[in-house]
Amino acid sequence: MHHPKRKAQTAETERAFINKQKYESKISNFWLVESRLLQFLLSFTFYFKSRTKDGTSNAASYLKGLIVSRRRNYQVMAQELQNSSQQCLHHFITNGKWCYSKLMDRITVDFGCLFATEWT
Repeated sequence: MHHPKRKAQTAETERAFINKQKYESKISNFWLVESRLLQFLLSFTFYFKSRTKDGTSNAASYLKGLIVSRRRNYQVMAQELQNSSQQCLHHFITNGKWCYSKLMDRITVDFGCLFATEWT
């Protein structure tokens, strides 16, 4: 039997726990998954390359910024990521020669295959 009061207390406890998490611990713990995340990103490098440029490093910075930054905009990301500039992130987001829809199609197919494999 579900108790509404207990459910509300659980939700409050979860919010309190999340609110107590400090930004610094998020950054310091990111290294635990960073290599796996970058390895994952390598399988998508084709989508970040053009004939003359390779935007994979900017994609990696952007992905890391999405995960560890307090706010999800390129100015804040560049300030909080020490190896990236506002100009590089801005260019990657606005003018980069990569196609968001093709990348998401590939991720969707890969996820679908993984999901089908895991649940069959």
